[in-house]
This record gives sequence, structure tokens and C-alpha cells, in this order.
Amino acid sequence: MPIFPSILIALAAGAAFGVLNGVLIYDGRVPPFIATLGMMTAVRELLILISEARMIAGLPRPFLHFARIDILWVPSLFLSGSLSSRCRW
Repeated sequence: MPIFPSILIALAAGAAFGVLNGVLIYDGRVPPFIATLGMMTAVRELLILISEARMIAGLPRPFLHFARIDILWVPSLFLSGSLSSRCRW
């Protein structure tokens, strides 16, 4: 799968789980800490089921190349992490 759609899918999934977490906290009156821990556990178990508990290895070259790119002497992983944290703000 190409890298750009993969990033969009990951962002959409993260946003969907964030909305679900917000609904649990606001409408369900679940304490935020408990809701976050519960969601983290549920998503982790879902990923274990999807991957059949296998390690993911042998990533395609575009994924590895993205991790090594520097944009104006700043690593791309730092920039993507900063951007995603700003989107959450």
C-alpha cells in the first residue's frame, strides 16, 4: 500500500478512536483516565487480533525512506509527531 493513503488511514482511525473516547467521557460519564486506559487496551487487543500476534517486519522502502528524510535539517518523524500533536490541540 502506498505511504500517503496509509498515513491518511492511520490519522482517520486515530480521529475516530479519539471521538469515541470523547463520547465515552462526555456522554458516558466515564473518568478520562479510565476511558483512555480502556481504549488503549481495546485498540491494542484489536491490533493483536488483526496481525495474528505476528511481528511486522520487512516494511516497504517508502516507509523506511520517510523515516530518514530531513526537512530543513529537522527529522521528518519529529515534524510528523509535532504536526499530529498540534492537530490534537
